[in-house]
Amino acid sequence: MENEQIDHEVFVKVLGRLDEKLVAGELELYLNIYGEKVMMACKDGHPGMIDMDELFQTSPQINRILTEVQKEFNLKKDWIHLQIREPLKHVTEESEIELFQFQNLTIITPTADQMLSMKILSARPEPYNDYEDVAYLIEFLRLESLAEVLETFNKFFGIHHLGERQKVFLQEVGESLGYKWTEFAINK
Repeated sequence: MENEQIDHEVFVKVLGRLDEKLVAGELELYLNIYGEKVMMACKDGHPGMIDMDELFQTSPQINRILTEVQKEFNLKKDWIHLQIREPLKHVTEESEIELFQFQNLTIITPTADQMLSMKILSARPEPYNDYEDVAYLIEFLRLESLAEVLETFNKFFGIHHLGERQKVFLQEVGESLGYKWTEFAINK
């Protein structure tokens, strides 16, 4: 049976093994990770789906190593993929930080404010963790007003990308945090 979810400890082991194979092959890899893997890495103990949304330069040698790691850890065949490219087309500004530095593997991730904006744009229902992640990021960033949240979102996507689904989603998150976000004042 293929692993569907991993925790922080297994995630780091997978990355460590990937780095070992890169060192042995005299290859370097820069992975930009997004989504649940970022949240899991930042919130130790927050298990996430094993599939990783990534941006990276590939080659036959890199693909071979990724397949070897996939088999070794019994991961899904598409455990690492490039599906994040579509939503990133709408990002007006990238803000990234280095999350992990191994010998030949560097993991880059969006900053907390960009991650918050991406999670708001997604606004997916269960079984996804977008609701929990947005609440966590709002508190982590110490945003207390809806205006602050919308300003953050506007910085990365533009307020015109905020639809009814996202508004309802934010209203519910705000209520769960005890904020009185009663109406939206959005200038398009």
